Amino acid sequence: MKLQRGVKIALTAGVLAGTCAVLVWAYLVGRKDLAEERARELPVKSASRVSTSGGEAVVTLDRETQDRMGIVAVPLEATRHAAEITAYGTVLPLQDLAGFLNGYASAKGRLEEAQASLDASGKEYQRLKGLHQEDRNVSDRGFEAGEAKWRADLAGTRAARDALRSLEGTAAQRWGNVIAGWIAAGSPSLERLIRQRDFLVLVTLPSGTSLPSPPESATVRGPTGDSVRATLVSPAPATDPRIQGMSFFYVAPSGRAGSLLPGMDAAVFLAVGPEREGTTIPASAVVWWQGKGWIYMREGPARFFRRDVETGTPVGGGWFVTSRLAPGDRLVVTGAQLLLSEEFRSRIQVGD
Repeated sequence: MKLQRGVKIALTAGVLAGTCAVLVWAYLVGRKDLAEERARELPVKSASRVSTSGGEAVVTLDRETQDRMGIVAVPLEATRHAAEITAYGTVLPLQDLAGFLNGYASAKGRLEEAQASLDASGKEYQRLKGLHQEDRNVSDRGFEAGEAKWRADLAGTRAARDALRSLEGTAAQRWGNVIAGWIAAGSPSLERLIRQRDFLVLVTLPSGTSLPSPPESATVRGPTGDSVRATLVSPAPATDPRIQGMSFFYVAPSGRAGSLLPGMDAAVFLAVGPEREGTTIPASAVVWWQGKGWIYMREGPARFFRRDVETGTPVGGGWFVTSRLAPGDRLVVTGAQLLLSEEFRSRIQVGD
């Protein structure tokens, strides 16, 4: 009897031990499978192209990658540039000037007609006067009629000349003495303005700003961002009523189609100091981040550094910079935005 109970106990213990062994084995296998699954789900980290050198981030790209991304770096060149102030420019419509020219041409024609008539009547009067003095070969009535015609033509000529001078004075009051002189002389410069080969720009300094004399040339930048070099004409006889500053007339070439049109407002940069040495950064090289402008410089064949850049001195097509850069440094002019994206992409760990 006791033997049977012992066998039963032994069998029960064996079954329990086997069950525990199976459970432990299943647990261990499950842990292994879970670990392998988690390992498979971990992100595969590619080799980073960004490192740090001297506290600066460095993007390293081989030549093949640079070509694929279209990155272009060129050496900087030394340039000179004078300190500038920014003025307000307005490209003036010239319909009034064209209409004035028609009126001036008519008045000039009337003066020429009056002068021709005066010349003829003056000669006739002198002839009649001579004949009248020689034994009265001309009647008194004929002589008096010749004199009256001459005096009438003289008065008409004076009136026509006064009318023309009045128009010249009006032109000087509206457009200044230089343009008034162009009108009087029929200058080719005036013809270029009328045909819109050139544009007349009213340049007004900020209120409270003055210049001892305006510079002979200025840079005019229209709404499209294109810049042209303009030439001083004269001080303007009136200011822009919106700004109330000193005003000048400049003539700017038409440039690219649509870059300047009558009625457009423009930014005008006037040189006011001695020239400084520096270099020009084209607009295509600058990327914007956190409210600042940044550029990328290439060092060696494959390393790119990001640097902040001064944007306080705009020039045609970019900015003039006087510090931290030197002629010969290689500037990325195409692809800077791609380098910025590459730099910040590398900082993001997939799965964080």
